[in-house]
Amino acid sequence: MVSVTVLVTACVVATVCFHTVAGAPAATIEMEQYDEILVKQQLDLKSLGCHPVLQTVLLADQLEVHDDLIDYRFFPEVVAVNRCLEECSFCGSDRLGKQKGRCLPDLENVRERPVIVFYIDGGERHYREVLVTEHASCSCR
Repeated sequence: MVSVTVLVTACVVATVCFHTVAGAPAATIEMEQYDEILVKQQLDLKSLGCHPVLQTVLLADQLEVHDDLIDYRFFPEVVAVNRCLEECSFCGSDRLGKQKGRCLPDLENVRERPVIVFYIDGGERHYREVLVTEHASCSCR
């Protein structure tokens, strides 16, 4: 579980850093470092792979329009579930840095996972089950 959390954190940090660096002036890199930097870039792409990572899901978005739970303030508002995220994965040639295909959930391993929420009504605590989609595995296609 710890490694999955680290991947999510790394994905978020990498995305933020990329956007920050993209707008910054280019740093001067010595030519002797080029090969070393290319190898690091290849290893980074390879480490992404294609597998489910923990993602937060807003439970209100999972409810049907006619679900009466929408009328209540319920908790938790978000849960963490495993999903295949293209932003945190790589399908292709890490040596060339060329994208090929997309990291998508394996349809036979997509399941509706029940999570428990609670809300207060009439001074009493009530519990409900909400189904969220979770991906058990992904593959490049």
